[in-house]
Amino acid sequence: MGLPQPGLWLKRLWVLLEVAVHVVVGKVLLILFPDRVKRNILAMGEKTGMTRNPHFSHDNWIPTFFSTQYFWFVLKVIGHWC
Repeated sequence: MGLPQPGLWLKRLWVLLEVAVHVVVGKVLLILFPDRVKRNILAMGEKTGMTRNPHFSHDNWIPTFFSTQYFWFVLKVIGHWC
């Protein structure tokens, strides 16, 4: 088991940068335009049906999309695919 190929490292670096940019941009948009972000995410939730859940509360989970926990979770999941 040698070192991973350079292409694999490049792919992992790209995923890291992509997720970091998404989290940072999402955090900035959430601060500047909280109502618009809420509407967009709720509209996406209507397509999947999660907003039909009676126990659904957007205040509990919308901020998690732009947290460091989300960042590390996505990297961990994508890391298993690489």
